[in-house]
Amino acid sequence: PRSYCTQFDEDDLSFIHRLLAEEGINYTFAFADDQSARTHTLVLFDDANDLAQASPARIGYRRAEDATPADSRLLEVARGRPP
Repeated sequence: PRSYCTQFDEDDLSFIHRLLAEEGINYTFAFADDQSARTHTLVLFDDANDLAQASPARIGYRRAEDATPADSRLLEVARGRPP
């Protein structure tokens, strides 16, 4: 049990993230399939194997000269840990 806990010089999300990490708990957000629903769920877990498998997504590729301003594009890929 935690006898004392203080939030200092960190935003609310960072504070909660730190407390969950200390307890070995991870989190993710499950977004509603229906965009009009505007409902999202915070999922807490301690074993990533318990999460539903994500279906692989495809990222389209077009040469720069074939792209249009309306195209969705991947601008950056980075590997790292959340703050």
